[in-house]
Amino acid sequence: MSNELVFSERAKKRLRIVSKFFKPLKIEFKAARDEFYPAVVEKVKALDEETREALRGLTDWVEEYEREEAECYPTEKKKNAEAKNAK
Repeated sequence: MSNELVFSERAKKRLRIVSKFFKPLKIEFKAARDEFYPAVVEKVKALDEETREALRGLTDWVEEYEREEAECYPTEKKKNAEAKNAK
């Protein structure tokens, strides 16, 4: 049995979001491309509880913002599909 972690698409997106906050928070982070997601998880686990909670809140906010933005400003592909369905 493998110890390799499997991440859902949502989990991967949230890990990409959280990793973008490392630099502004002066959290050193480097990882090989194929080890990116497990490395982000390990980096977050190593942080103190207060920082983890702050990152979770920021990640939730970004995720919600992106969801709202997608609903308010649909992509051209979505607009075209809606126009086609309206006919």
